[in-house]
Amino acid sequence: MKHQLRMQFRKNATESDLIELAQTIVSHENDTVKSLLLLVFQGKYLFPLEISPLIEYAQSDNELLAETAIDRLKEFKNKRIHDLAVQLLETKGVNSFALALLTNNYQKSDDIIITKAVAKSASIPHHVQQDIRDIYNKNRSTNAFSTLYRVYKGGECSFCRESVVRAMNRCGVLSDELLEECLFDSYDDTRKYAKRVLSRR
Repeated sequence: MKHQLRMQFRKNATESDLIELAQTIVSHENDTVKSLLLLVFQGKYLFPLEISPLIEYAQSDNELLAETAIDRLKEFKNKRIHDLAVQLLETKGVNSFALALLTNNYQKSDDIIITKAVAKSASIPHHVQQDIRDIYNKNRSTNAFSTLYRVYKGGECSFCRESVVRAMNRCGVLSDELLEECLFDSYDDTRKYAKRVLSRR
C-alpha cells in the first residue's frame, strides 16, 4: 500500500475498519503482505489488537516483517516488549533494530546490554544513531557515556550527532573537553549548542 493510499485510508477509516485490517494482517499467510499492511499503523494509529502477533513477527526470518513489527511495537510500553528487545540484542545485535524497543521500555540494567551490542557492531548505522539518541534523551543514565561516545564518533549523520551530544549532556556525561571538540564540528547546530553549554558552565 503506497504512502498516499495509507494516509487516505487512515483519514477515512473507522475504529472497526482498523480492527478489521489488523485481523486481516494476522490471518494473512504472506509475510511480505503482512509487513506492507502493517505500515498503516503508525503514529497515533496504534496496532489495535493484542501485541502477541507483533512480538512473533519481530522474530521472523523475513527481515521486512521483523523490522516493520518492531517499528509498530516501539510505540508501546510493555514488559514483554522489553524482554524481546533484550533477547534480540543479545542474539542478533543492533542490526535486529531492537534498540528502538527500549526508548519506551528502558531499564537501568539495560545499559550493559546496549553497550555490548553497540560495541560489537563494526559500524554505526543511522538507525543506531537515532535509537541511542532517543533512548538517552528520554532516559537519563550516567552509565551511558561509552555507548554515546562510540555513536558520537562512529555515526555518519551530523544531525543525529548533535542530538547525541544533547543526550550526553542530559545524562550528565558531557565533558568540557568534548564540548571544546564540538566547537569545531562540521554541523552548525552542534557548534552552537556546544558554545551555549560552555557559556553556562
